[in-house]
Amino acid sequence: MRVQRAKLLLDGTTLSMTDIAARAGFASLRRFNAVFVEVYGRPPSEIRRLRYRPV
Repeated sequence: MRVQRAKLLLDGTTLSMTDIAARAGFASLRRFNAVFVEVYGRPPSEIRRLRYRPV
């Protein structure tokens, strides 16, 4: 559930990765990144970069 909440925050906000990790309930940014990669196969920064391409 934490990683799903993080994905929603990642897609719907411009919060920093640190803020997203904290709001989703992760104690550390390192753990957030590791779990995110396990679930989605890519780090959160890559997901955000691909989502918000300048036109």
